[in-house]
Amino acid sequence: VKVPLTTIDELVAELNLPRVDFIKMDIEGAEVPAMRGAHDTIKRFKPRLAIATEHKSDDEYTIPAAARALRPDYHIQCGPCMEAKGHVRPDVLYFF
Repeated sequence: VKVPLTTIDELVAELNLPRVDFIKMDIEGAEVPAMRGAHDTIKRFKPRLAIATEHKSDDEYTIPAAARALRPDYHIQCGPCMEAKGHVRPDVLYFF
């Protein structure tokens, strides 16, 4: 099935949004590419982020790295966590 896609940056520009306060992502492993598609929005507005981290085994590392590459001043807080093979990892990370 083919569906039309856009980026957050394209949507923000198309709608001429004066600000973006919050972005939530739970998109089955496409969070890092989606963050790249929100590059300008995140850099400009520094919205709070809630991003799912349970889809890929390295999400707990790649997602914070992607967020901090865009905004080094983000603070990170762990949301709900799960235990997998003796390792506790976040299901969601919050950036503010």
